[in-house]
Amino acid sequence: MTRADGQQLAAGEWLCDDINAFEIGQFADRGTARLSFYNYRPSFMAGLGLTAEPQKILCLHLAGYGDMLMFEPALRAFKGRCPNHTLHVACRPTTRAVLDGLGVPDGWVDYPIPMSLLSQYDTLVSFENLNESDPRGRTIHAIDLKAKMLGLTLADDQRIPRYTVTEAEKLIAKQCYPRKKTPRLAVQLRASSHSRTYPAQPLSTVMGHFYSLGWEILLFRNPADPWDRELSIPPVFRDRVIDLGAANLSFRQSCATLATCDILLAPDSSLMHVAGAIGLPCVALFGPTAWELRTAYYPSVHAIQGHEGCTIAPCWYHGPAAWSFPRGQPCFASGRCEVISSIRPELVIQKLLQLSP
Repeated sequence: MTRADGQQLAAGEWLCDDINAFEIGQFADRGTARLSFYNYRPSFMAGLGLTAEPQKILCLHLAGYGDMLMFEPALRAFKGRCPNHTLHVACRPTTRAVLDGLGVPDGWVDYPIPMSLLSQYDTLVSFENLNESDPRGRTIHAIDLKAKMLGLTLADDQRIPRYTVTEAEKLIAKQCYPRKKTPRLAVQLRASSHSRTYPAQPLSTVMGHFYSLGWEILLFRNPADPWDRELSIPPVFRDRVIDLGAANLSFRQSCATLATCDILLAPDSSLMHVAGAIGLPCVALFGPTAWELRTAYYPSVHAIQGHEGCTIAPCWYHGPAAWSFPRGQPCFASGRCEVISSIRPELVIQKLLQLSP
């Protein structure tokens, strides 16, 4: 194996199949870790050159739920244009649920991928860290960039992802969480990255306002997130505030429950994309990423972009939990994204009320 600088892989060096695999080494602060790419990466990231001859193609896409949903338009367009090609996706088993019942892709491959399996494919296209590390991710909408990697340009009417809540899922969600005679606000408390999360204090102000108006509030959260383990709803509020994290819902169960709501408040995260796909009104809050490259194709989603508190925003930082903010910046010292924190609760409340049915 040859490195990008032409040198051979040496003793004491580690070969990792994605950038995240060695993040802990990069941030160890011991002065011994250095990350370099190997010479296969440019060909992986260059995009797919389509041919008339049928190909068997494997896409490596270790994405979260939202990014997998934004992959759906490209998969659908590819199958429409190249029905004789076979397209498989290698990803985490949990994220496959995003595309259940949609007919794409042609098949799935478990990750990590055995080397013996790669020989079965004519082409491998890697989407690894496409948004965070590839410069194109800073200028091209994520949906368009995924299509570009498959050699496609999407028309306007092809860009909205599909997501289907089945009739059975709708029925169960209505039975488990029956509607009261009051509007229902869905709130996703956290994104996968702390840097994309709206702080608890202004978020509490927003939720308190809608509770005072008589609204019902459904809280969507990951029960495994240590930042949310201490969440406790006083008994006096439990008649109209439901902690769905305690129910440990699956992704599809969460989406079915979301569909029972009138409007969603969310950071740049999975449920925001689901709202865009099913046409649910949503107010999405942005700090380290640019809303234009995430929500521009969702008619039902209104983005509020933070602007104050940091001179490098949008910084596109998406670090792991232990290094949630870029070093040397105001947010690293404060422990919160200063830009998303600058969004005033009054503005969020105003926009939610404007978009509410």
